[in-house]
Amino acid sequence: MKGKDPHIIFHELLVRHLAGELSPEEAQLFNDALQKDDTLQKELEESRRIWDSTGSLAERGKYDVDAEWEFLKGGLPDFGESRRREI
Repeated sequence: MKGKDPHIIFHELLVRHLAGELSPEEAQLFNDALQKDDTLQKELEESRRIWDSTGSLAERGKYDVDAEWEFLKGGLPDFGESRRREI
């Protein structure tokens, strides 16, 4: 990570932190950055709120793909030739 912009490094670590994927070394870098800059702590809090709210939306969006296909097979209307138009 040396040579990269510290702001970019922090945001890469932030995403990995929220996903629970930081190595011990990365966690140390992340925590050091948070201790040095209060604005980063606020950014973490806001990012966590967004992460948590979108995670709950993702959970609600789980579907049984096979069941959905079965529903579509039997439920699509036949529009036939009368509904087609030349462009």
